[in-house]
Amino acid sequence: MAFNLRVNGVAIKCPSSFSFGLQDISSPDAGRTQDTLMHKERVGQKVKLELSWNGLTWEENNQLLLDAENGWGYSCLTMIDRETVGIFYESSVAHMTFQAIKLKDIIKTK
Repeated sequence: MAFNLRVNGVAIKCPSSFSFGLQDISSPDAGRTQDTLMHKERVGQKVKLELSWNGLTWEENNQLLLDAENGWGYSCLTMIDRETVGIFYESSVAHMTFQAIKLKDIIKTK
């Protein structure tokens, strides 16, 4: 069964594995009494979802989302210095946007 996973409205690749956990959160009064009976008052539950992606391509592993909405398409990329790239583009929230981005934030090294 395929499903559509979205983060901040952007579709992302389905994980290769996942696990789900459910943990009770008890009140401070919970515990054993002298008669060895366990008294538990659940005040909430904690949901934990772990996702992992194996075998991402270089392109998938080295992407940086600048604008999650539909842009207009024009862009220009230039080096500012040895560690920074500048991108000038038409975004969804402004006619023209300029962002300076450190290369280490785009290209992940191990």
